[in-house]
Amino acid sequence: MQIRKNCLGRVTRLIRKKTCYRQLDGLQWFVFMNDTDPKDNSSEQDDSEQDNADDFSGGVETVVSDGEKEPSRWLRALFIFLAVAMLAGGLYWRHLQIESRKQGKDKPDSGHVNPAKLDPPPADVYAWTEHYETTNSIAARISPPNGFRRIAVVPDSFAHWLRYLPLLPGEQPVRLHTGKAKRNQNAHFAVLDIDTGKRDLQQCADAVIRLRAEYLYAMNRWDEIHFNFTSGDRCDWVKWAKGVRPRVAGNKVTWAKTAKPDNSYKSFRKYLDIVFAYAGTYSLAKELPSVEKYLDMQIGDVFIHPGLRGSGHSVIVVDIAVHSSTGYKVYLLAQSYMPAQDMHILLNPNNAKLNPWYPLNTEPQVRTPEWTFPVTELKRFR
Repeated sequence: MQIRKNCLGRVTRLIRKKTCYRQLDGLQWFVFMNDTDPKDNSSEQDDSEQDNADDFSGGVETVVSDGEKEPSRWLRALFIFLAVAMLAGGLYWRHLQIESRKQGKDKPDSGHVNPAKLDPPPADVYAWTEHYETTNSIAARISPPNGFRRIAVVPDSFAHWLRYLPLLPGEQPVRLHTGKAKRNQNAHFAVLDIDTGKRDLQQCADAVIRLRAEYLYAMNRWDEIHFNFTSGDRCDWVKWAKGVRPRVAGNKVTWAKTAKPDNSYKSFRKYLDIVFAYAGTYSLAKELPSVEKYLDMQIGDVFIHPGLRGSGHSVIVVDIAVHSSTGYKVYLLAQSYMPAQDMHILLNPNNAKLNPWYPLNTEPQVRTPEWTFPVTELKRFR
């Protein structure tokens, strides 16, 4: 039995032969096996083989007299061509993924919502802004994916407040507390319009604390504004507003009335700077209860990995949308990071179609551009 492999030539001649099909790594190869018909004699075999040799002078391989097979130039060329084609295809696919992410990142204004459909809170609830514009809010600038709609929220709730956080107009870089641009500009979709401060204080957990405290301050729920230091000591805004200040010596904290009563916003920001200095992911993770069921996520929930001396991280859920027919949910995440920097809406590096929204599914982890969280690290403010 003589064996010849051929991927070139006339299929009409070869289809009369015994055909074997196999598939390798997604590429289809046809191997044509030419064996002797029992009814043919040796002379007919020789004639048939000669015809094949004449018709397919570029045969994939030839048989030499000593039984060893000599690879053909055509086979080598075919393999080289297919290898180059696979490499080029892979590079092109990677290029499309990168361009898709860039389009999502570079065009944060492409998803404007009809202003008539917006229901923002009063502008004065964002106390740090001088000129709040609803059209530059998260709700106005970042549309849900096709087929999704934002979930209903209670007016004046934390969820409602987060949804309408102001964004810087257009495409903006994330800047550090020093004013310099952050090195990694490929993690954000849009930048929040909220000050960072001049010191290296408002990092990841501090940004979460800032947003929660700003909301409670705006709603005049001052009794609820309190956060724990890493030492475990509680720092209350109402005590600070009365002129009581902490004295920190190592892990020991004492309190004394050393200032005049002042409940102004300027005093409130000084209070927050003290919290930022002595609190972090470690203390906030201990303070917040865990969410029992990840799929029950709510706006305002926090992914937080506790750590000391910069070894932890946290991000906050600022919006959720649901698919109108399937009930499938997606959500937006915001963060600051180290060193202290602009708060920003995170890109979704895993799904260009949903970007910047993240799917709420049964995956055990949530991978963001700069941190991966187990879903068990989702926590909630009381």
